[in-house]
Amino acid sequence: MAGPWILRVFAIHISLHVFGGIVSCYERKVPTYTVDLDAPASDRWNEVVDDFQREIGMIAKAVREFVPVQWHSAFNQLTTKDFFPRPFGEELKGIAERAQVPHVDMLMVNLLYTLRAYGCTSIVAQSSTGKIWHGRNLDYGVSTYEKELITKLAIQVNFRKNGKIVYTGTSYAGYVGLPNGQRHGAFSISLNERAQGDVMENILMLRERAIPVPMLIRQVLSSPLNYRQALKTLSTTRISAPAYLTVGGILPGEGAVITRNHRKAVNVWELDMTINRWFVLETNYDHWKPPPLYDDRRTPGNKAMNDIGQKGFNGTSMLQVLSTAPILNPLTTFTAIMSAVDPIEYYTVVLQP
Repeated sequence: MAGPWILRVFAIHISLHVFGGIVSCYERKVPTYTVDLDAPASDRWNEVVDDFQREIGMIAKAVREFVPVQWHSAFNQLTTKDFFPRPFGEELKGIAERAQVPHVDMLMVNLLYTLRAYGCTSIVAQSSTGKIWHGRNLDYGVSTYEKELITKLAIQVNFRKNGKIVYTGTSYAGYVGLPNGQRHGAFSISLNERAQGDVMENILMLRERAIPVPMLIRQVLSSPLNYRQALKTLSTTRISAPAYLTVGGILPGEGAVITRNHRKAVNVWELDMTINRWFVLETNYDHWKPPPLYDDRRTPGNKAMNDIGQKGFNGTSMLQVLSTAPILNPLTTFTAIMSAVDPIEYYTVVLQP
């Protein structure tokens, strides 16, 4: 499921040994779009598609080339049904038609996490004032071309209902799910890969109507839930691939990492001020086991958090940690900073080590 890790490991080691410590980054904000949830589902992404039509075609072609030909017929069958929960199927069809990309290719792009997952770092922390901060780096790609292409597709999206923005997420043009986002005044979520099982098992779960994880994240963000309700839904809904889901709330103590298999949570690791656990940090390995030496982003991440400390911790502090090698590395496509209690704090940048 995790793909050719040797290239990822090489990239991370180059980042660690060449850059070391806090890296000097070039920062640019990703473009922001508004999706009107009151518009017909097939038309909601028109502006995004028009601005990224060429790049969407390129990523669709790249995904088609790495998916084995013998799987294409199975995915073709999925396009003939109302397979995904609404509104995802209708939105996906609208994107495919507008981008002039075969529907099956657009479907495979939207199943990227199910087919070949991405590595990440997610952190949720409570400052000394009790404010919850949530940050993430999303790493993807096994080649410079693939990483640069998907980085160009990175966008921030405000989802509007009845004239009001109800949730915001970061994703890629052509992708209807969200690898991370926040429902303003309620909670934030980010997705990390959990390399358990295999692709065929994931595909079988799709046939059993398990939901792709990025679509579940958007579904939960669109629902009027509180932190505890979101935590329960993310822990119990059947998903198409194992995952780590990091969740931040708006009240002191509301922060957790959910370790998921296909059917349920196997562990929920929460903030706990009674033992001074003021942050939890997840990369791509079960937190109760040591990370592999060839991909240990956990140890430098924990050190960076503890060096800064809880007192006065804020969004700038979170960005500093996420800018630390090898947490930031040549495969990082974007960095997002969130705080659900304050919608203005949500922003997404591309950092270049």
